[in-house]
Amino acid sequence: MRKCPVTGQEMHQETLHGVTVDRSDAGIWLDKTELLQITQAERSRLGLWDAVIGELKAVFGFTEGRPDDRGLGQLPRGLHCPVCDKPLIVDSYRDVTIDRCVAHGVWLDPGELDLILERLKEDPEFIRGMSVRIRDAEF
Repeated sequence: MRKCPVTGQEMHQETLHGVTVDRSDAGIWLDKTELLQITQAERSRLGLWDAVIGELKAVFGFTEGRPDDRGLGQLPRGLHCPVCDKPLIVDSYRDVTIDRCVAHGVWLDPGELDLILERLKEDPEFIRGMSVRIRDAEF
């Protein structure tokens, strides 16, 4: 079992939007691509999937510069990846902040996944903007 980056306690697995994730009271760990899978499931549930499928495909082929880079690669806040134990990097896009390991995934504090899904409801291109901005995380 993986250990929580915040508490050091073992996390438990649960299924969220059809994706098995690691969770603790302090947050949720999403392996690479799991955030994208969850947001795709939410888009589908909201009936947004067909309208933005081209945008999702564009994320992975996007080669132009990133939008506004302020906030990228901020100093770590002392959390470590539950897979490789390297320091997590703090990144933000609009009002959403995540801690990420370039190689393994993202850590979301309580409420951050809900905030991402709420932003997705408001703006179907939100996750695309976040993906382009934090492209190498492949979340």
